[in-house]
Amino acid sequence: MSYVDNSADFTSFPSDLDETLDNIVTFTTGKGPRDLELLASVHFLAQRQQDLSDEYTAEYCHEKLTELKPDAGFKIGDVEKAIETLKDNKFLESIEE
Repeated sequence: MSYVDNSADFTSFPSDLDETLDNIVTFTTGKGPRDLELLASVHFLAQRQQDLSDEYTAEYCHEKLTELKPDAGFKIGDVEKAIETLKDNKFLESIEE
């Protein structure tokens, strides 16, 4: 992906970036702040775990999320649902179990 020219003549994003932005807007539309916080946090933690160990688990994400945000009250079921939502929308790879 290339950087966007930041000039006065700028008229549009490159098509790949434009499509990515459209997908993100569509995905986030209608979701509340708590849902977005959970999805963003789980996405980050799953990606981080995958980078380190070639896998991600709901248990790891829930444990780290609880350490980082103990007052948020996210349950393991919330994390599992977030992972499925992210996989269904192709924001996380499906990992073979």
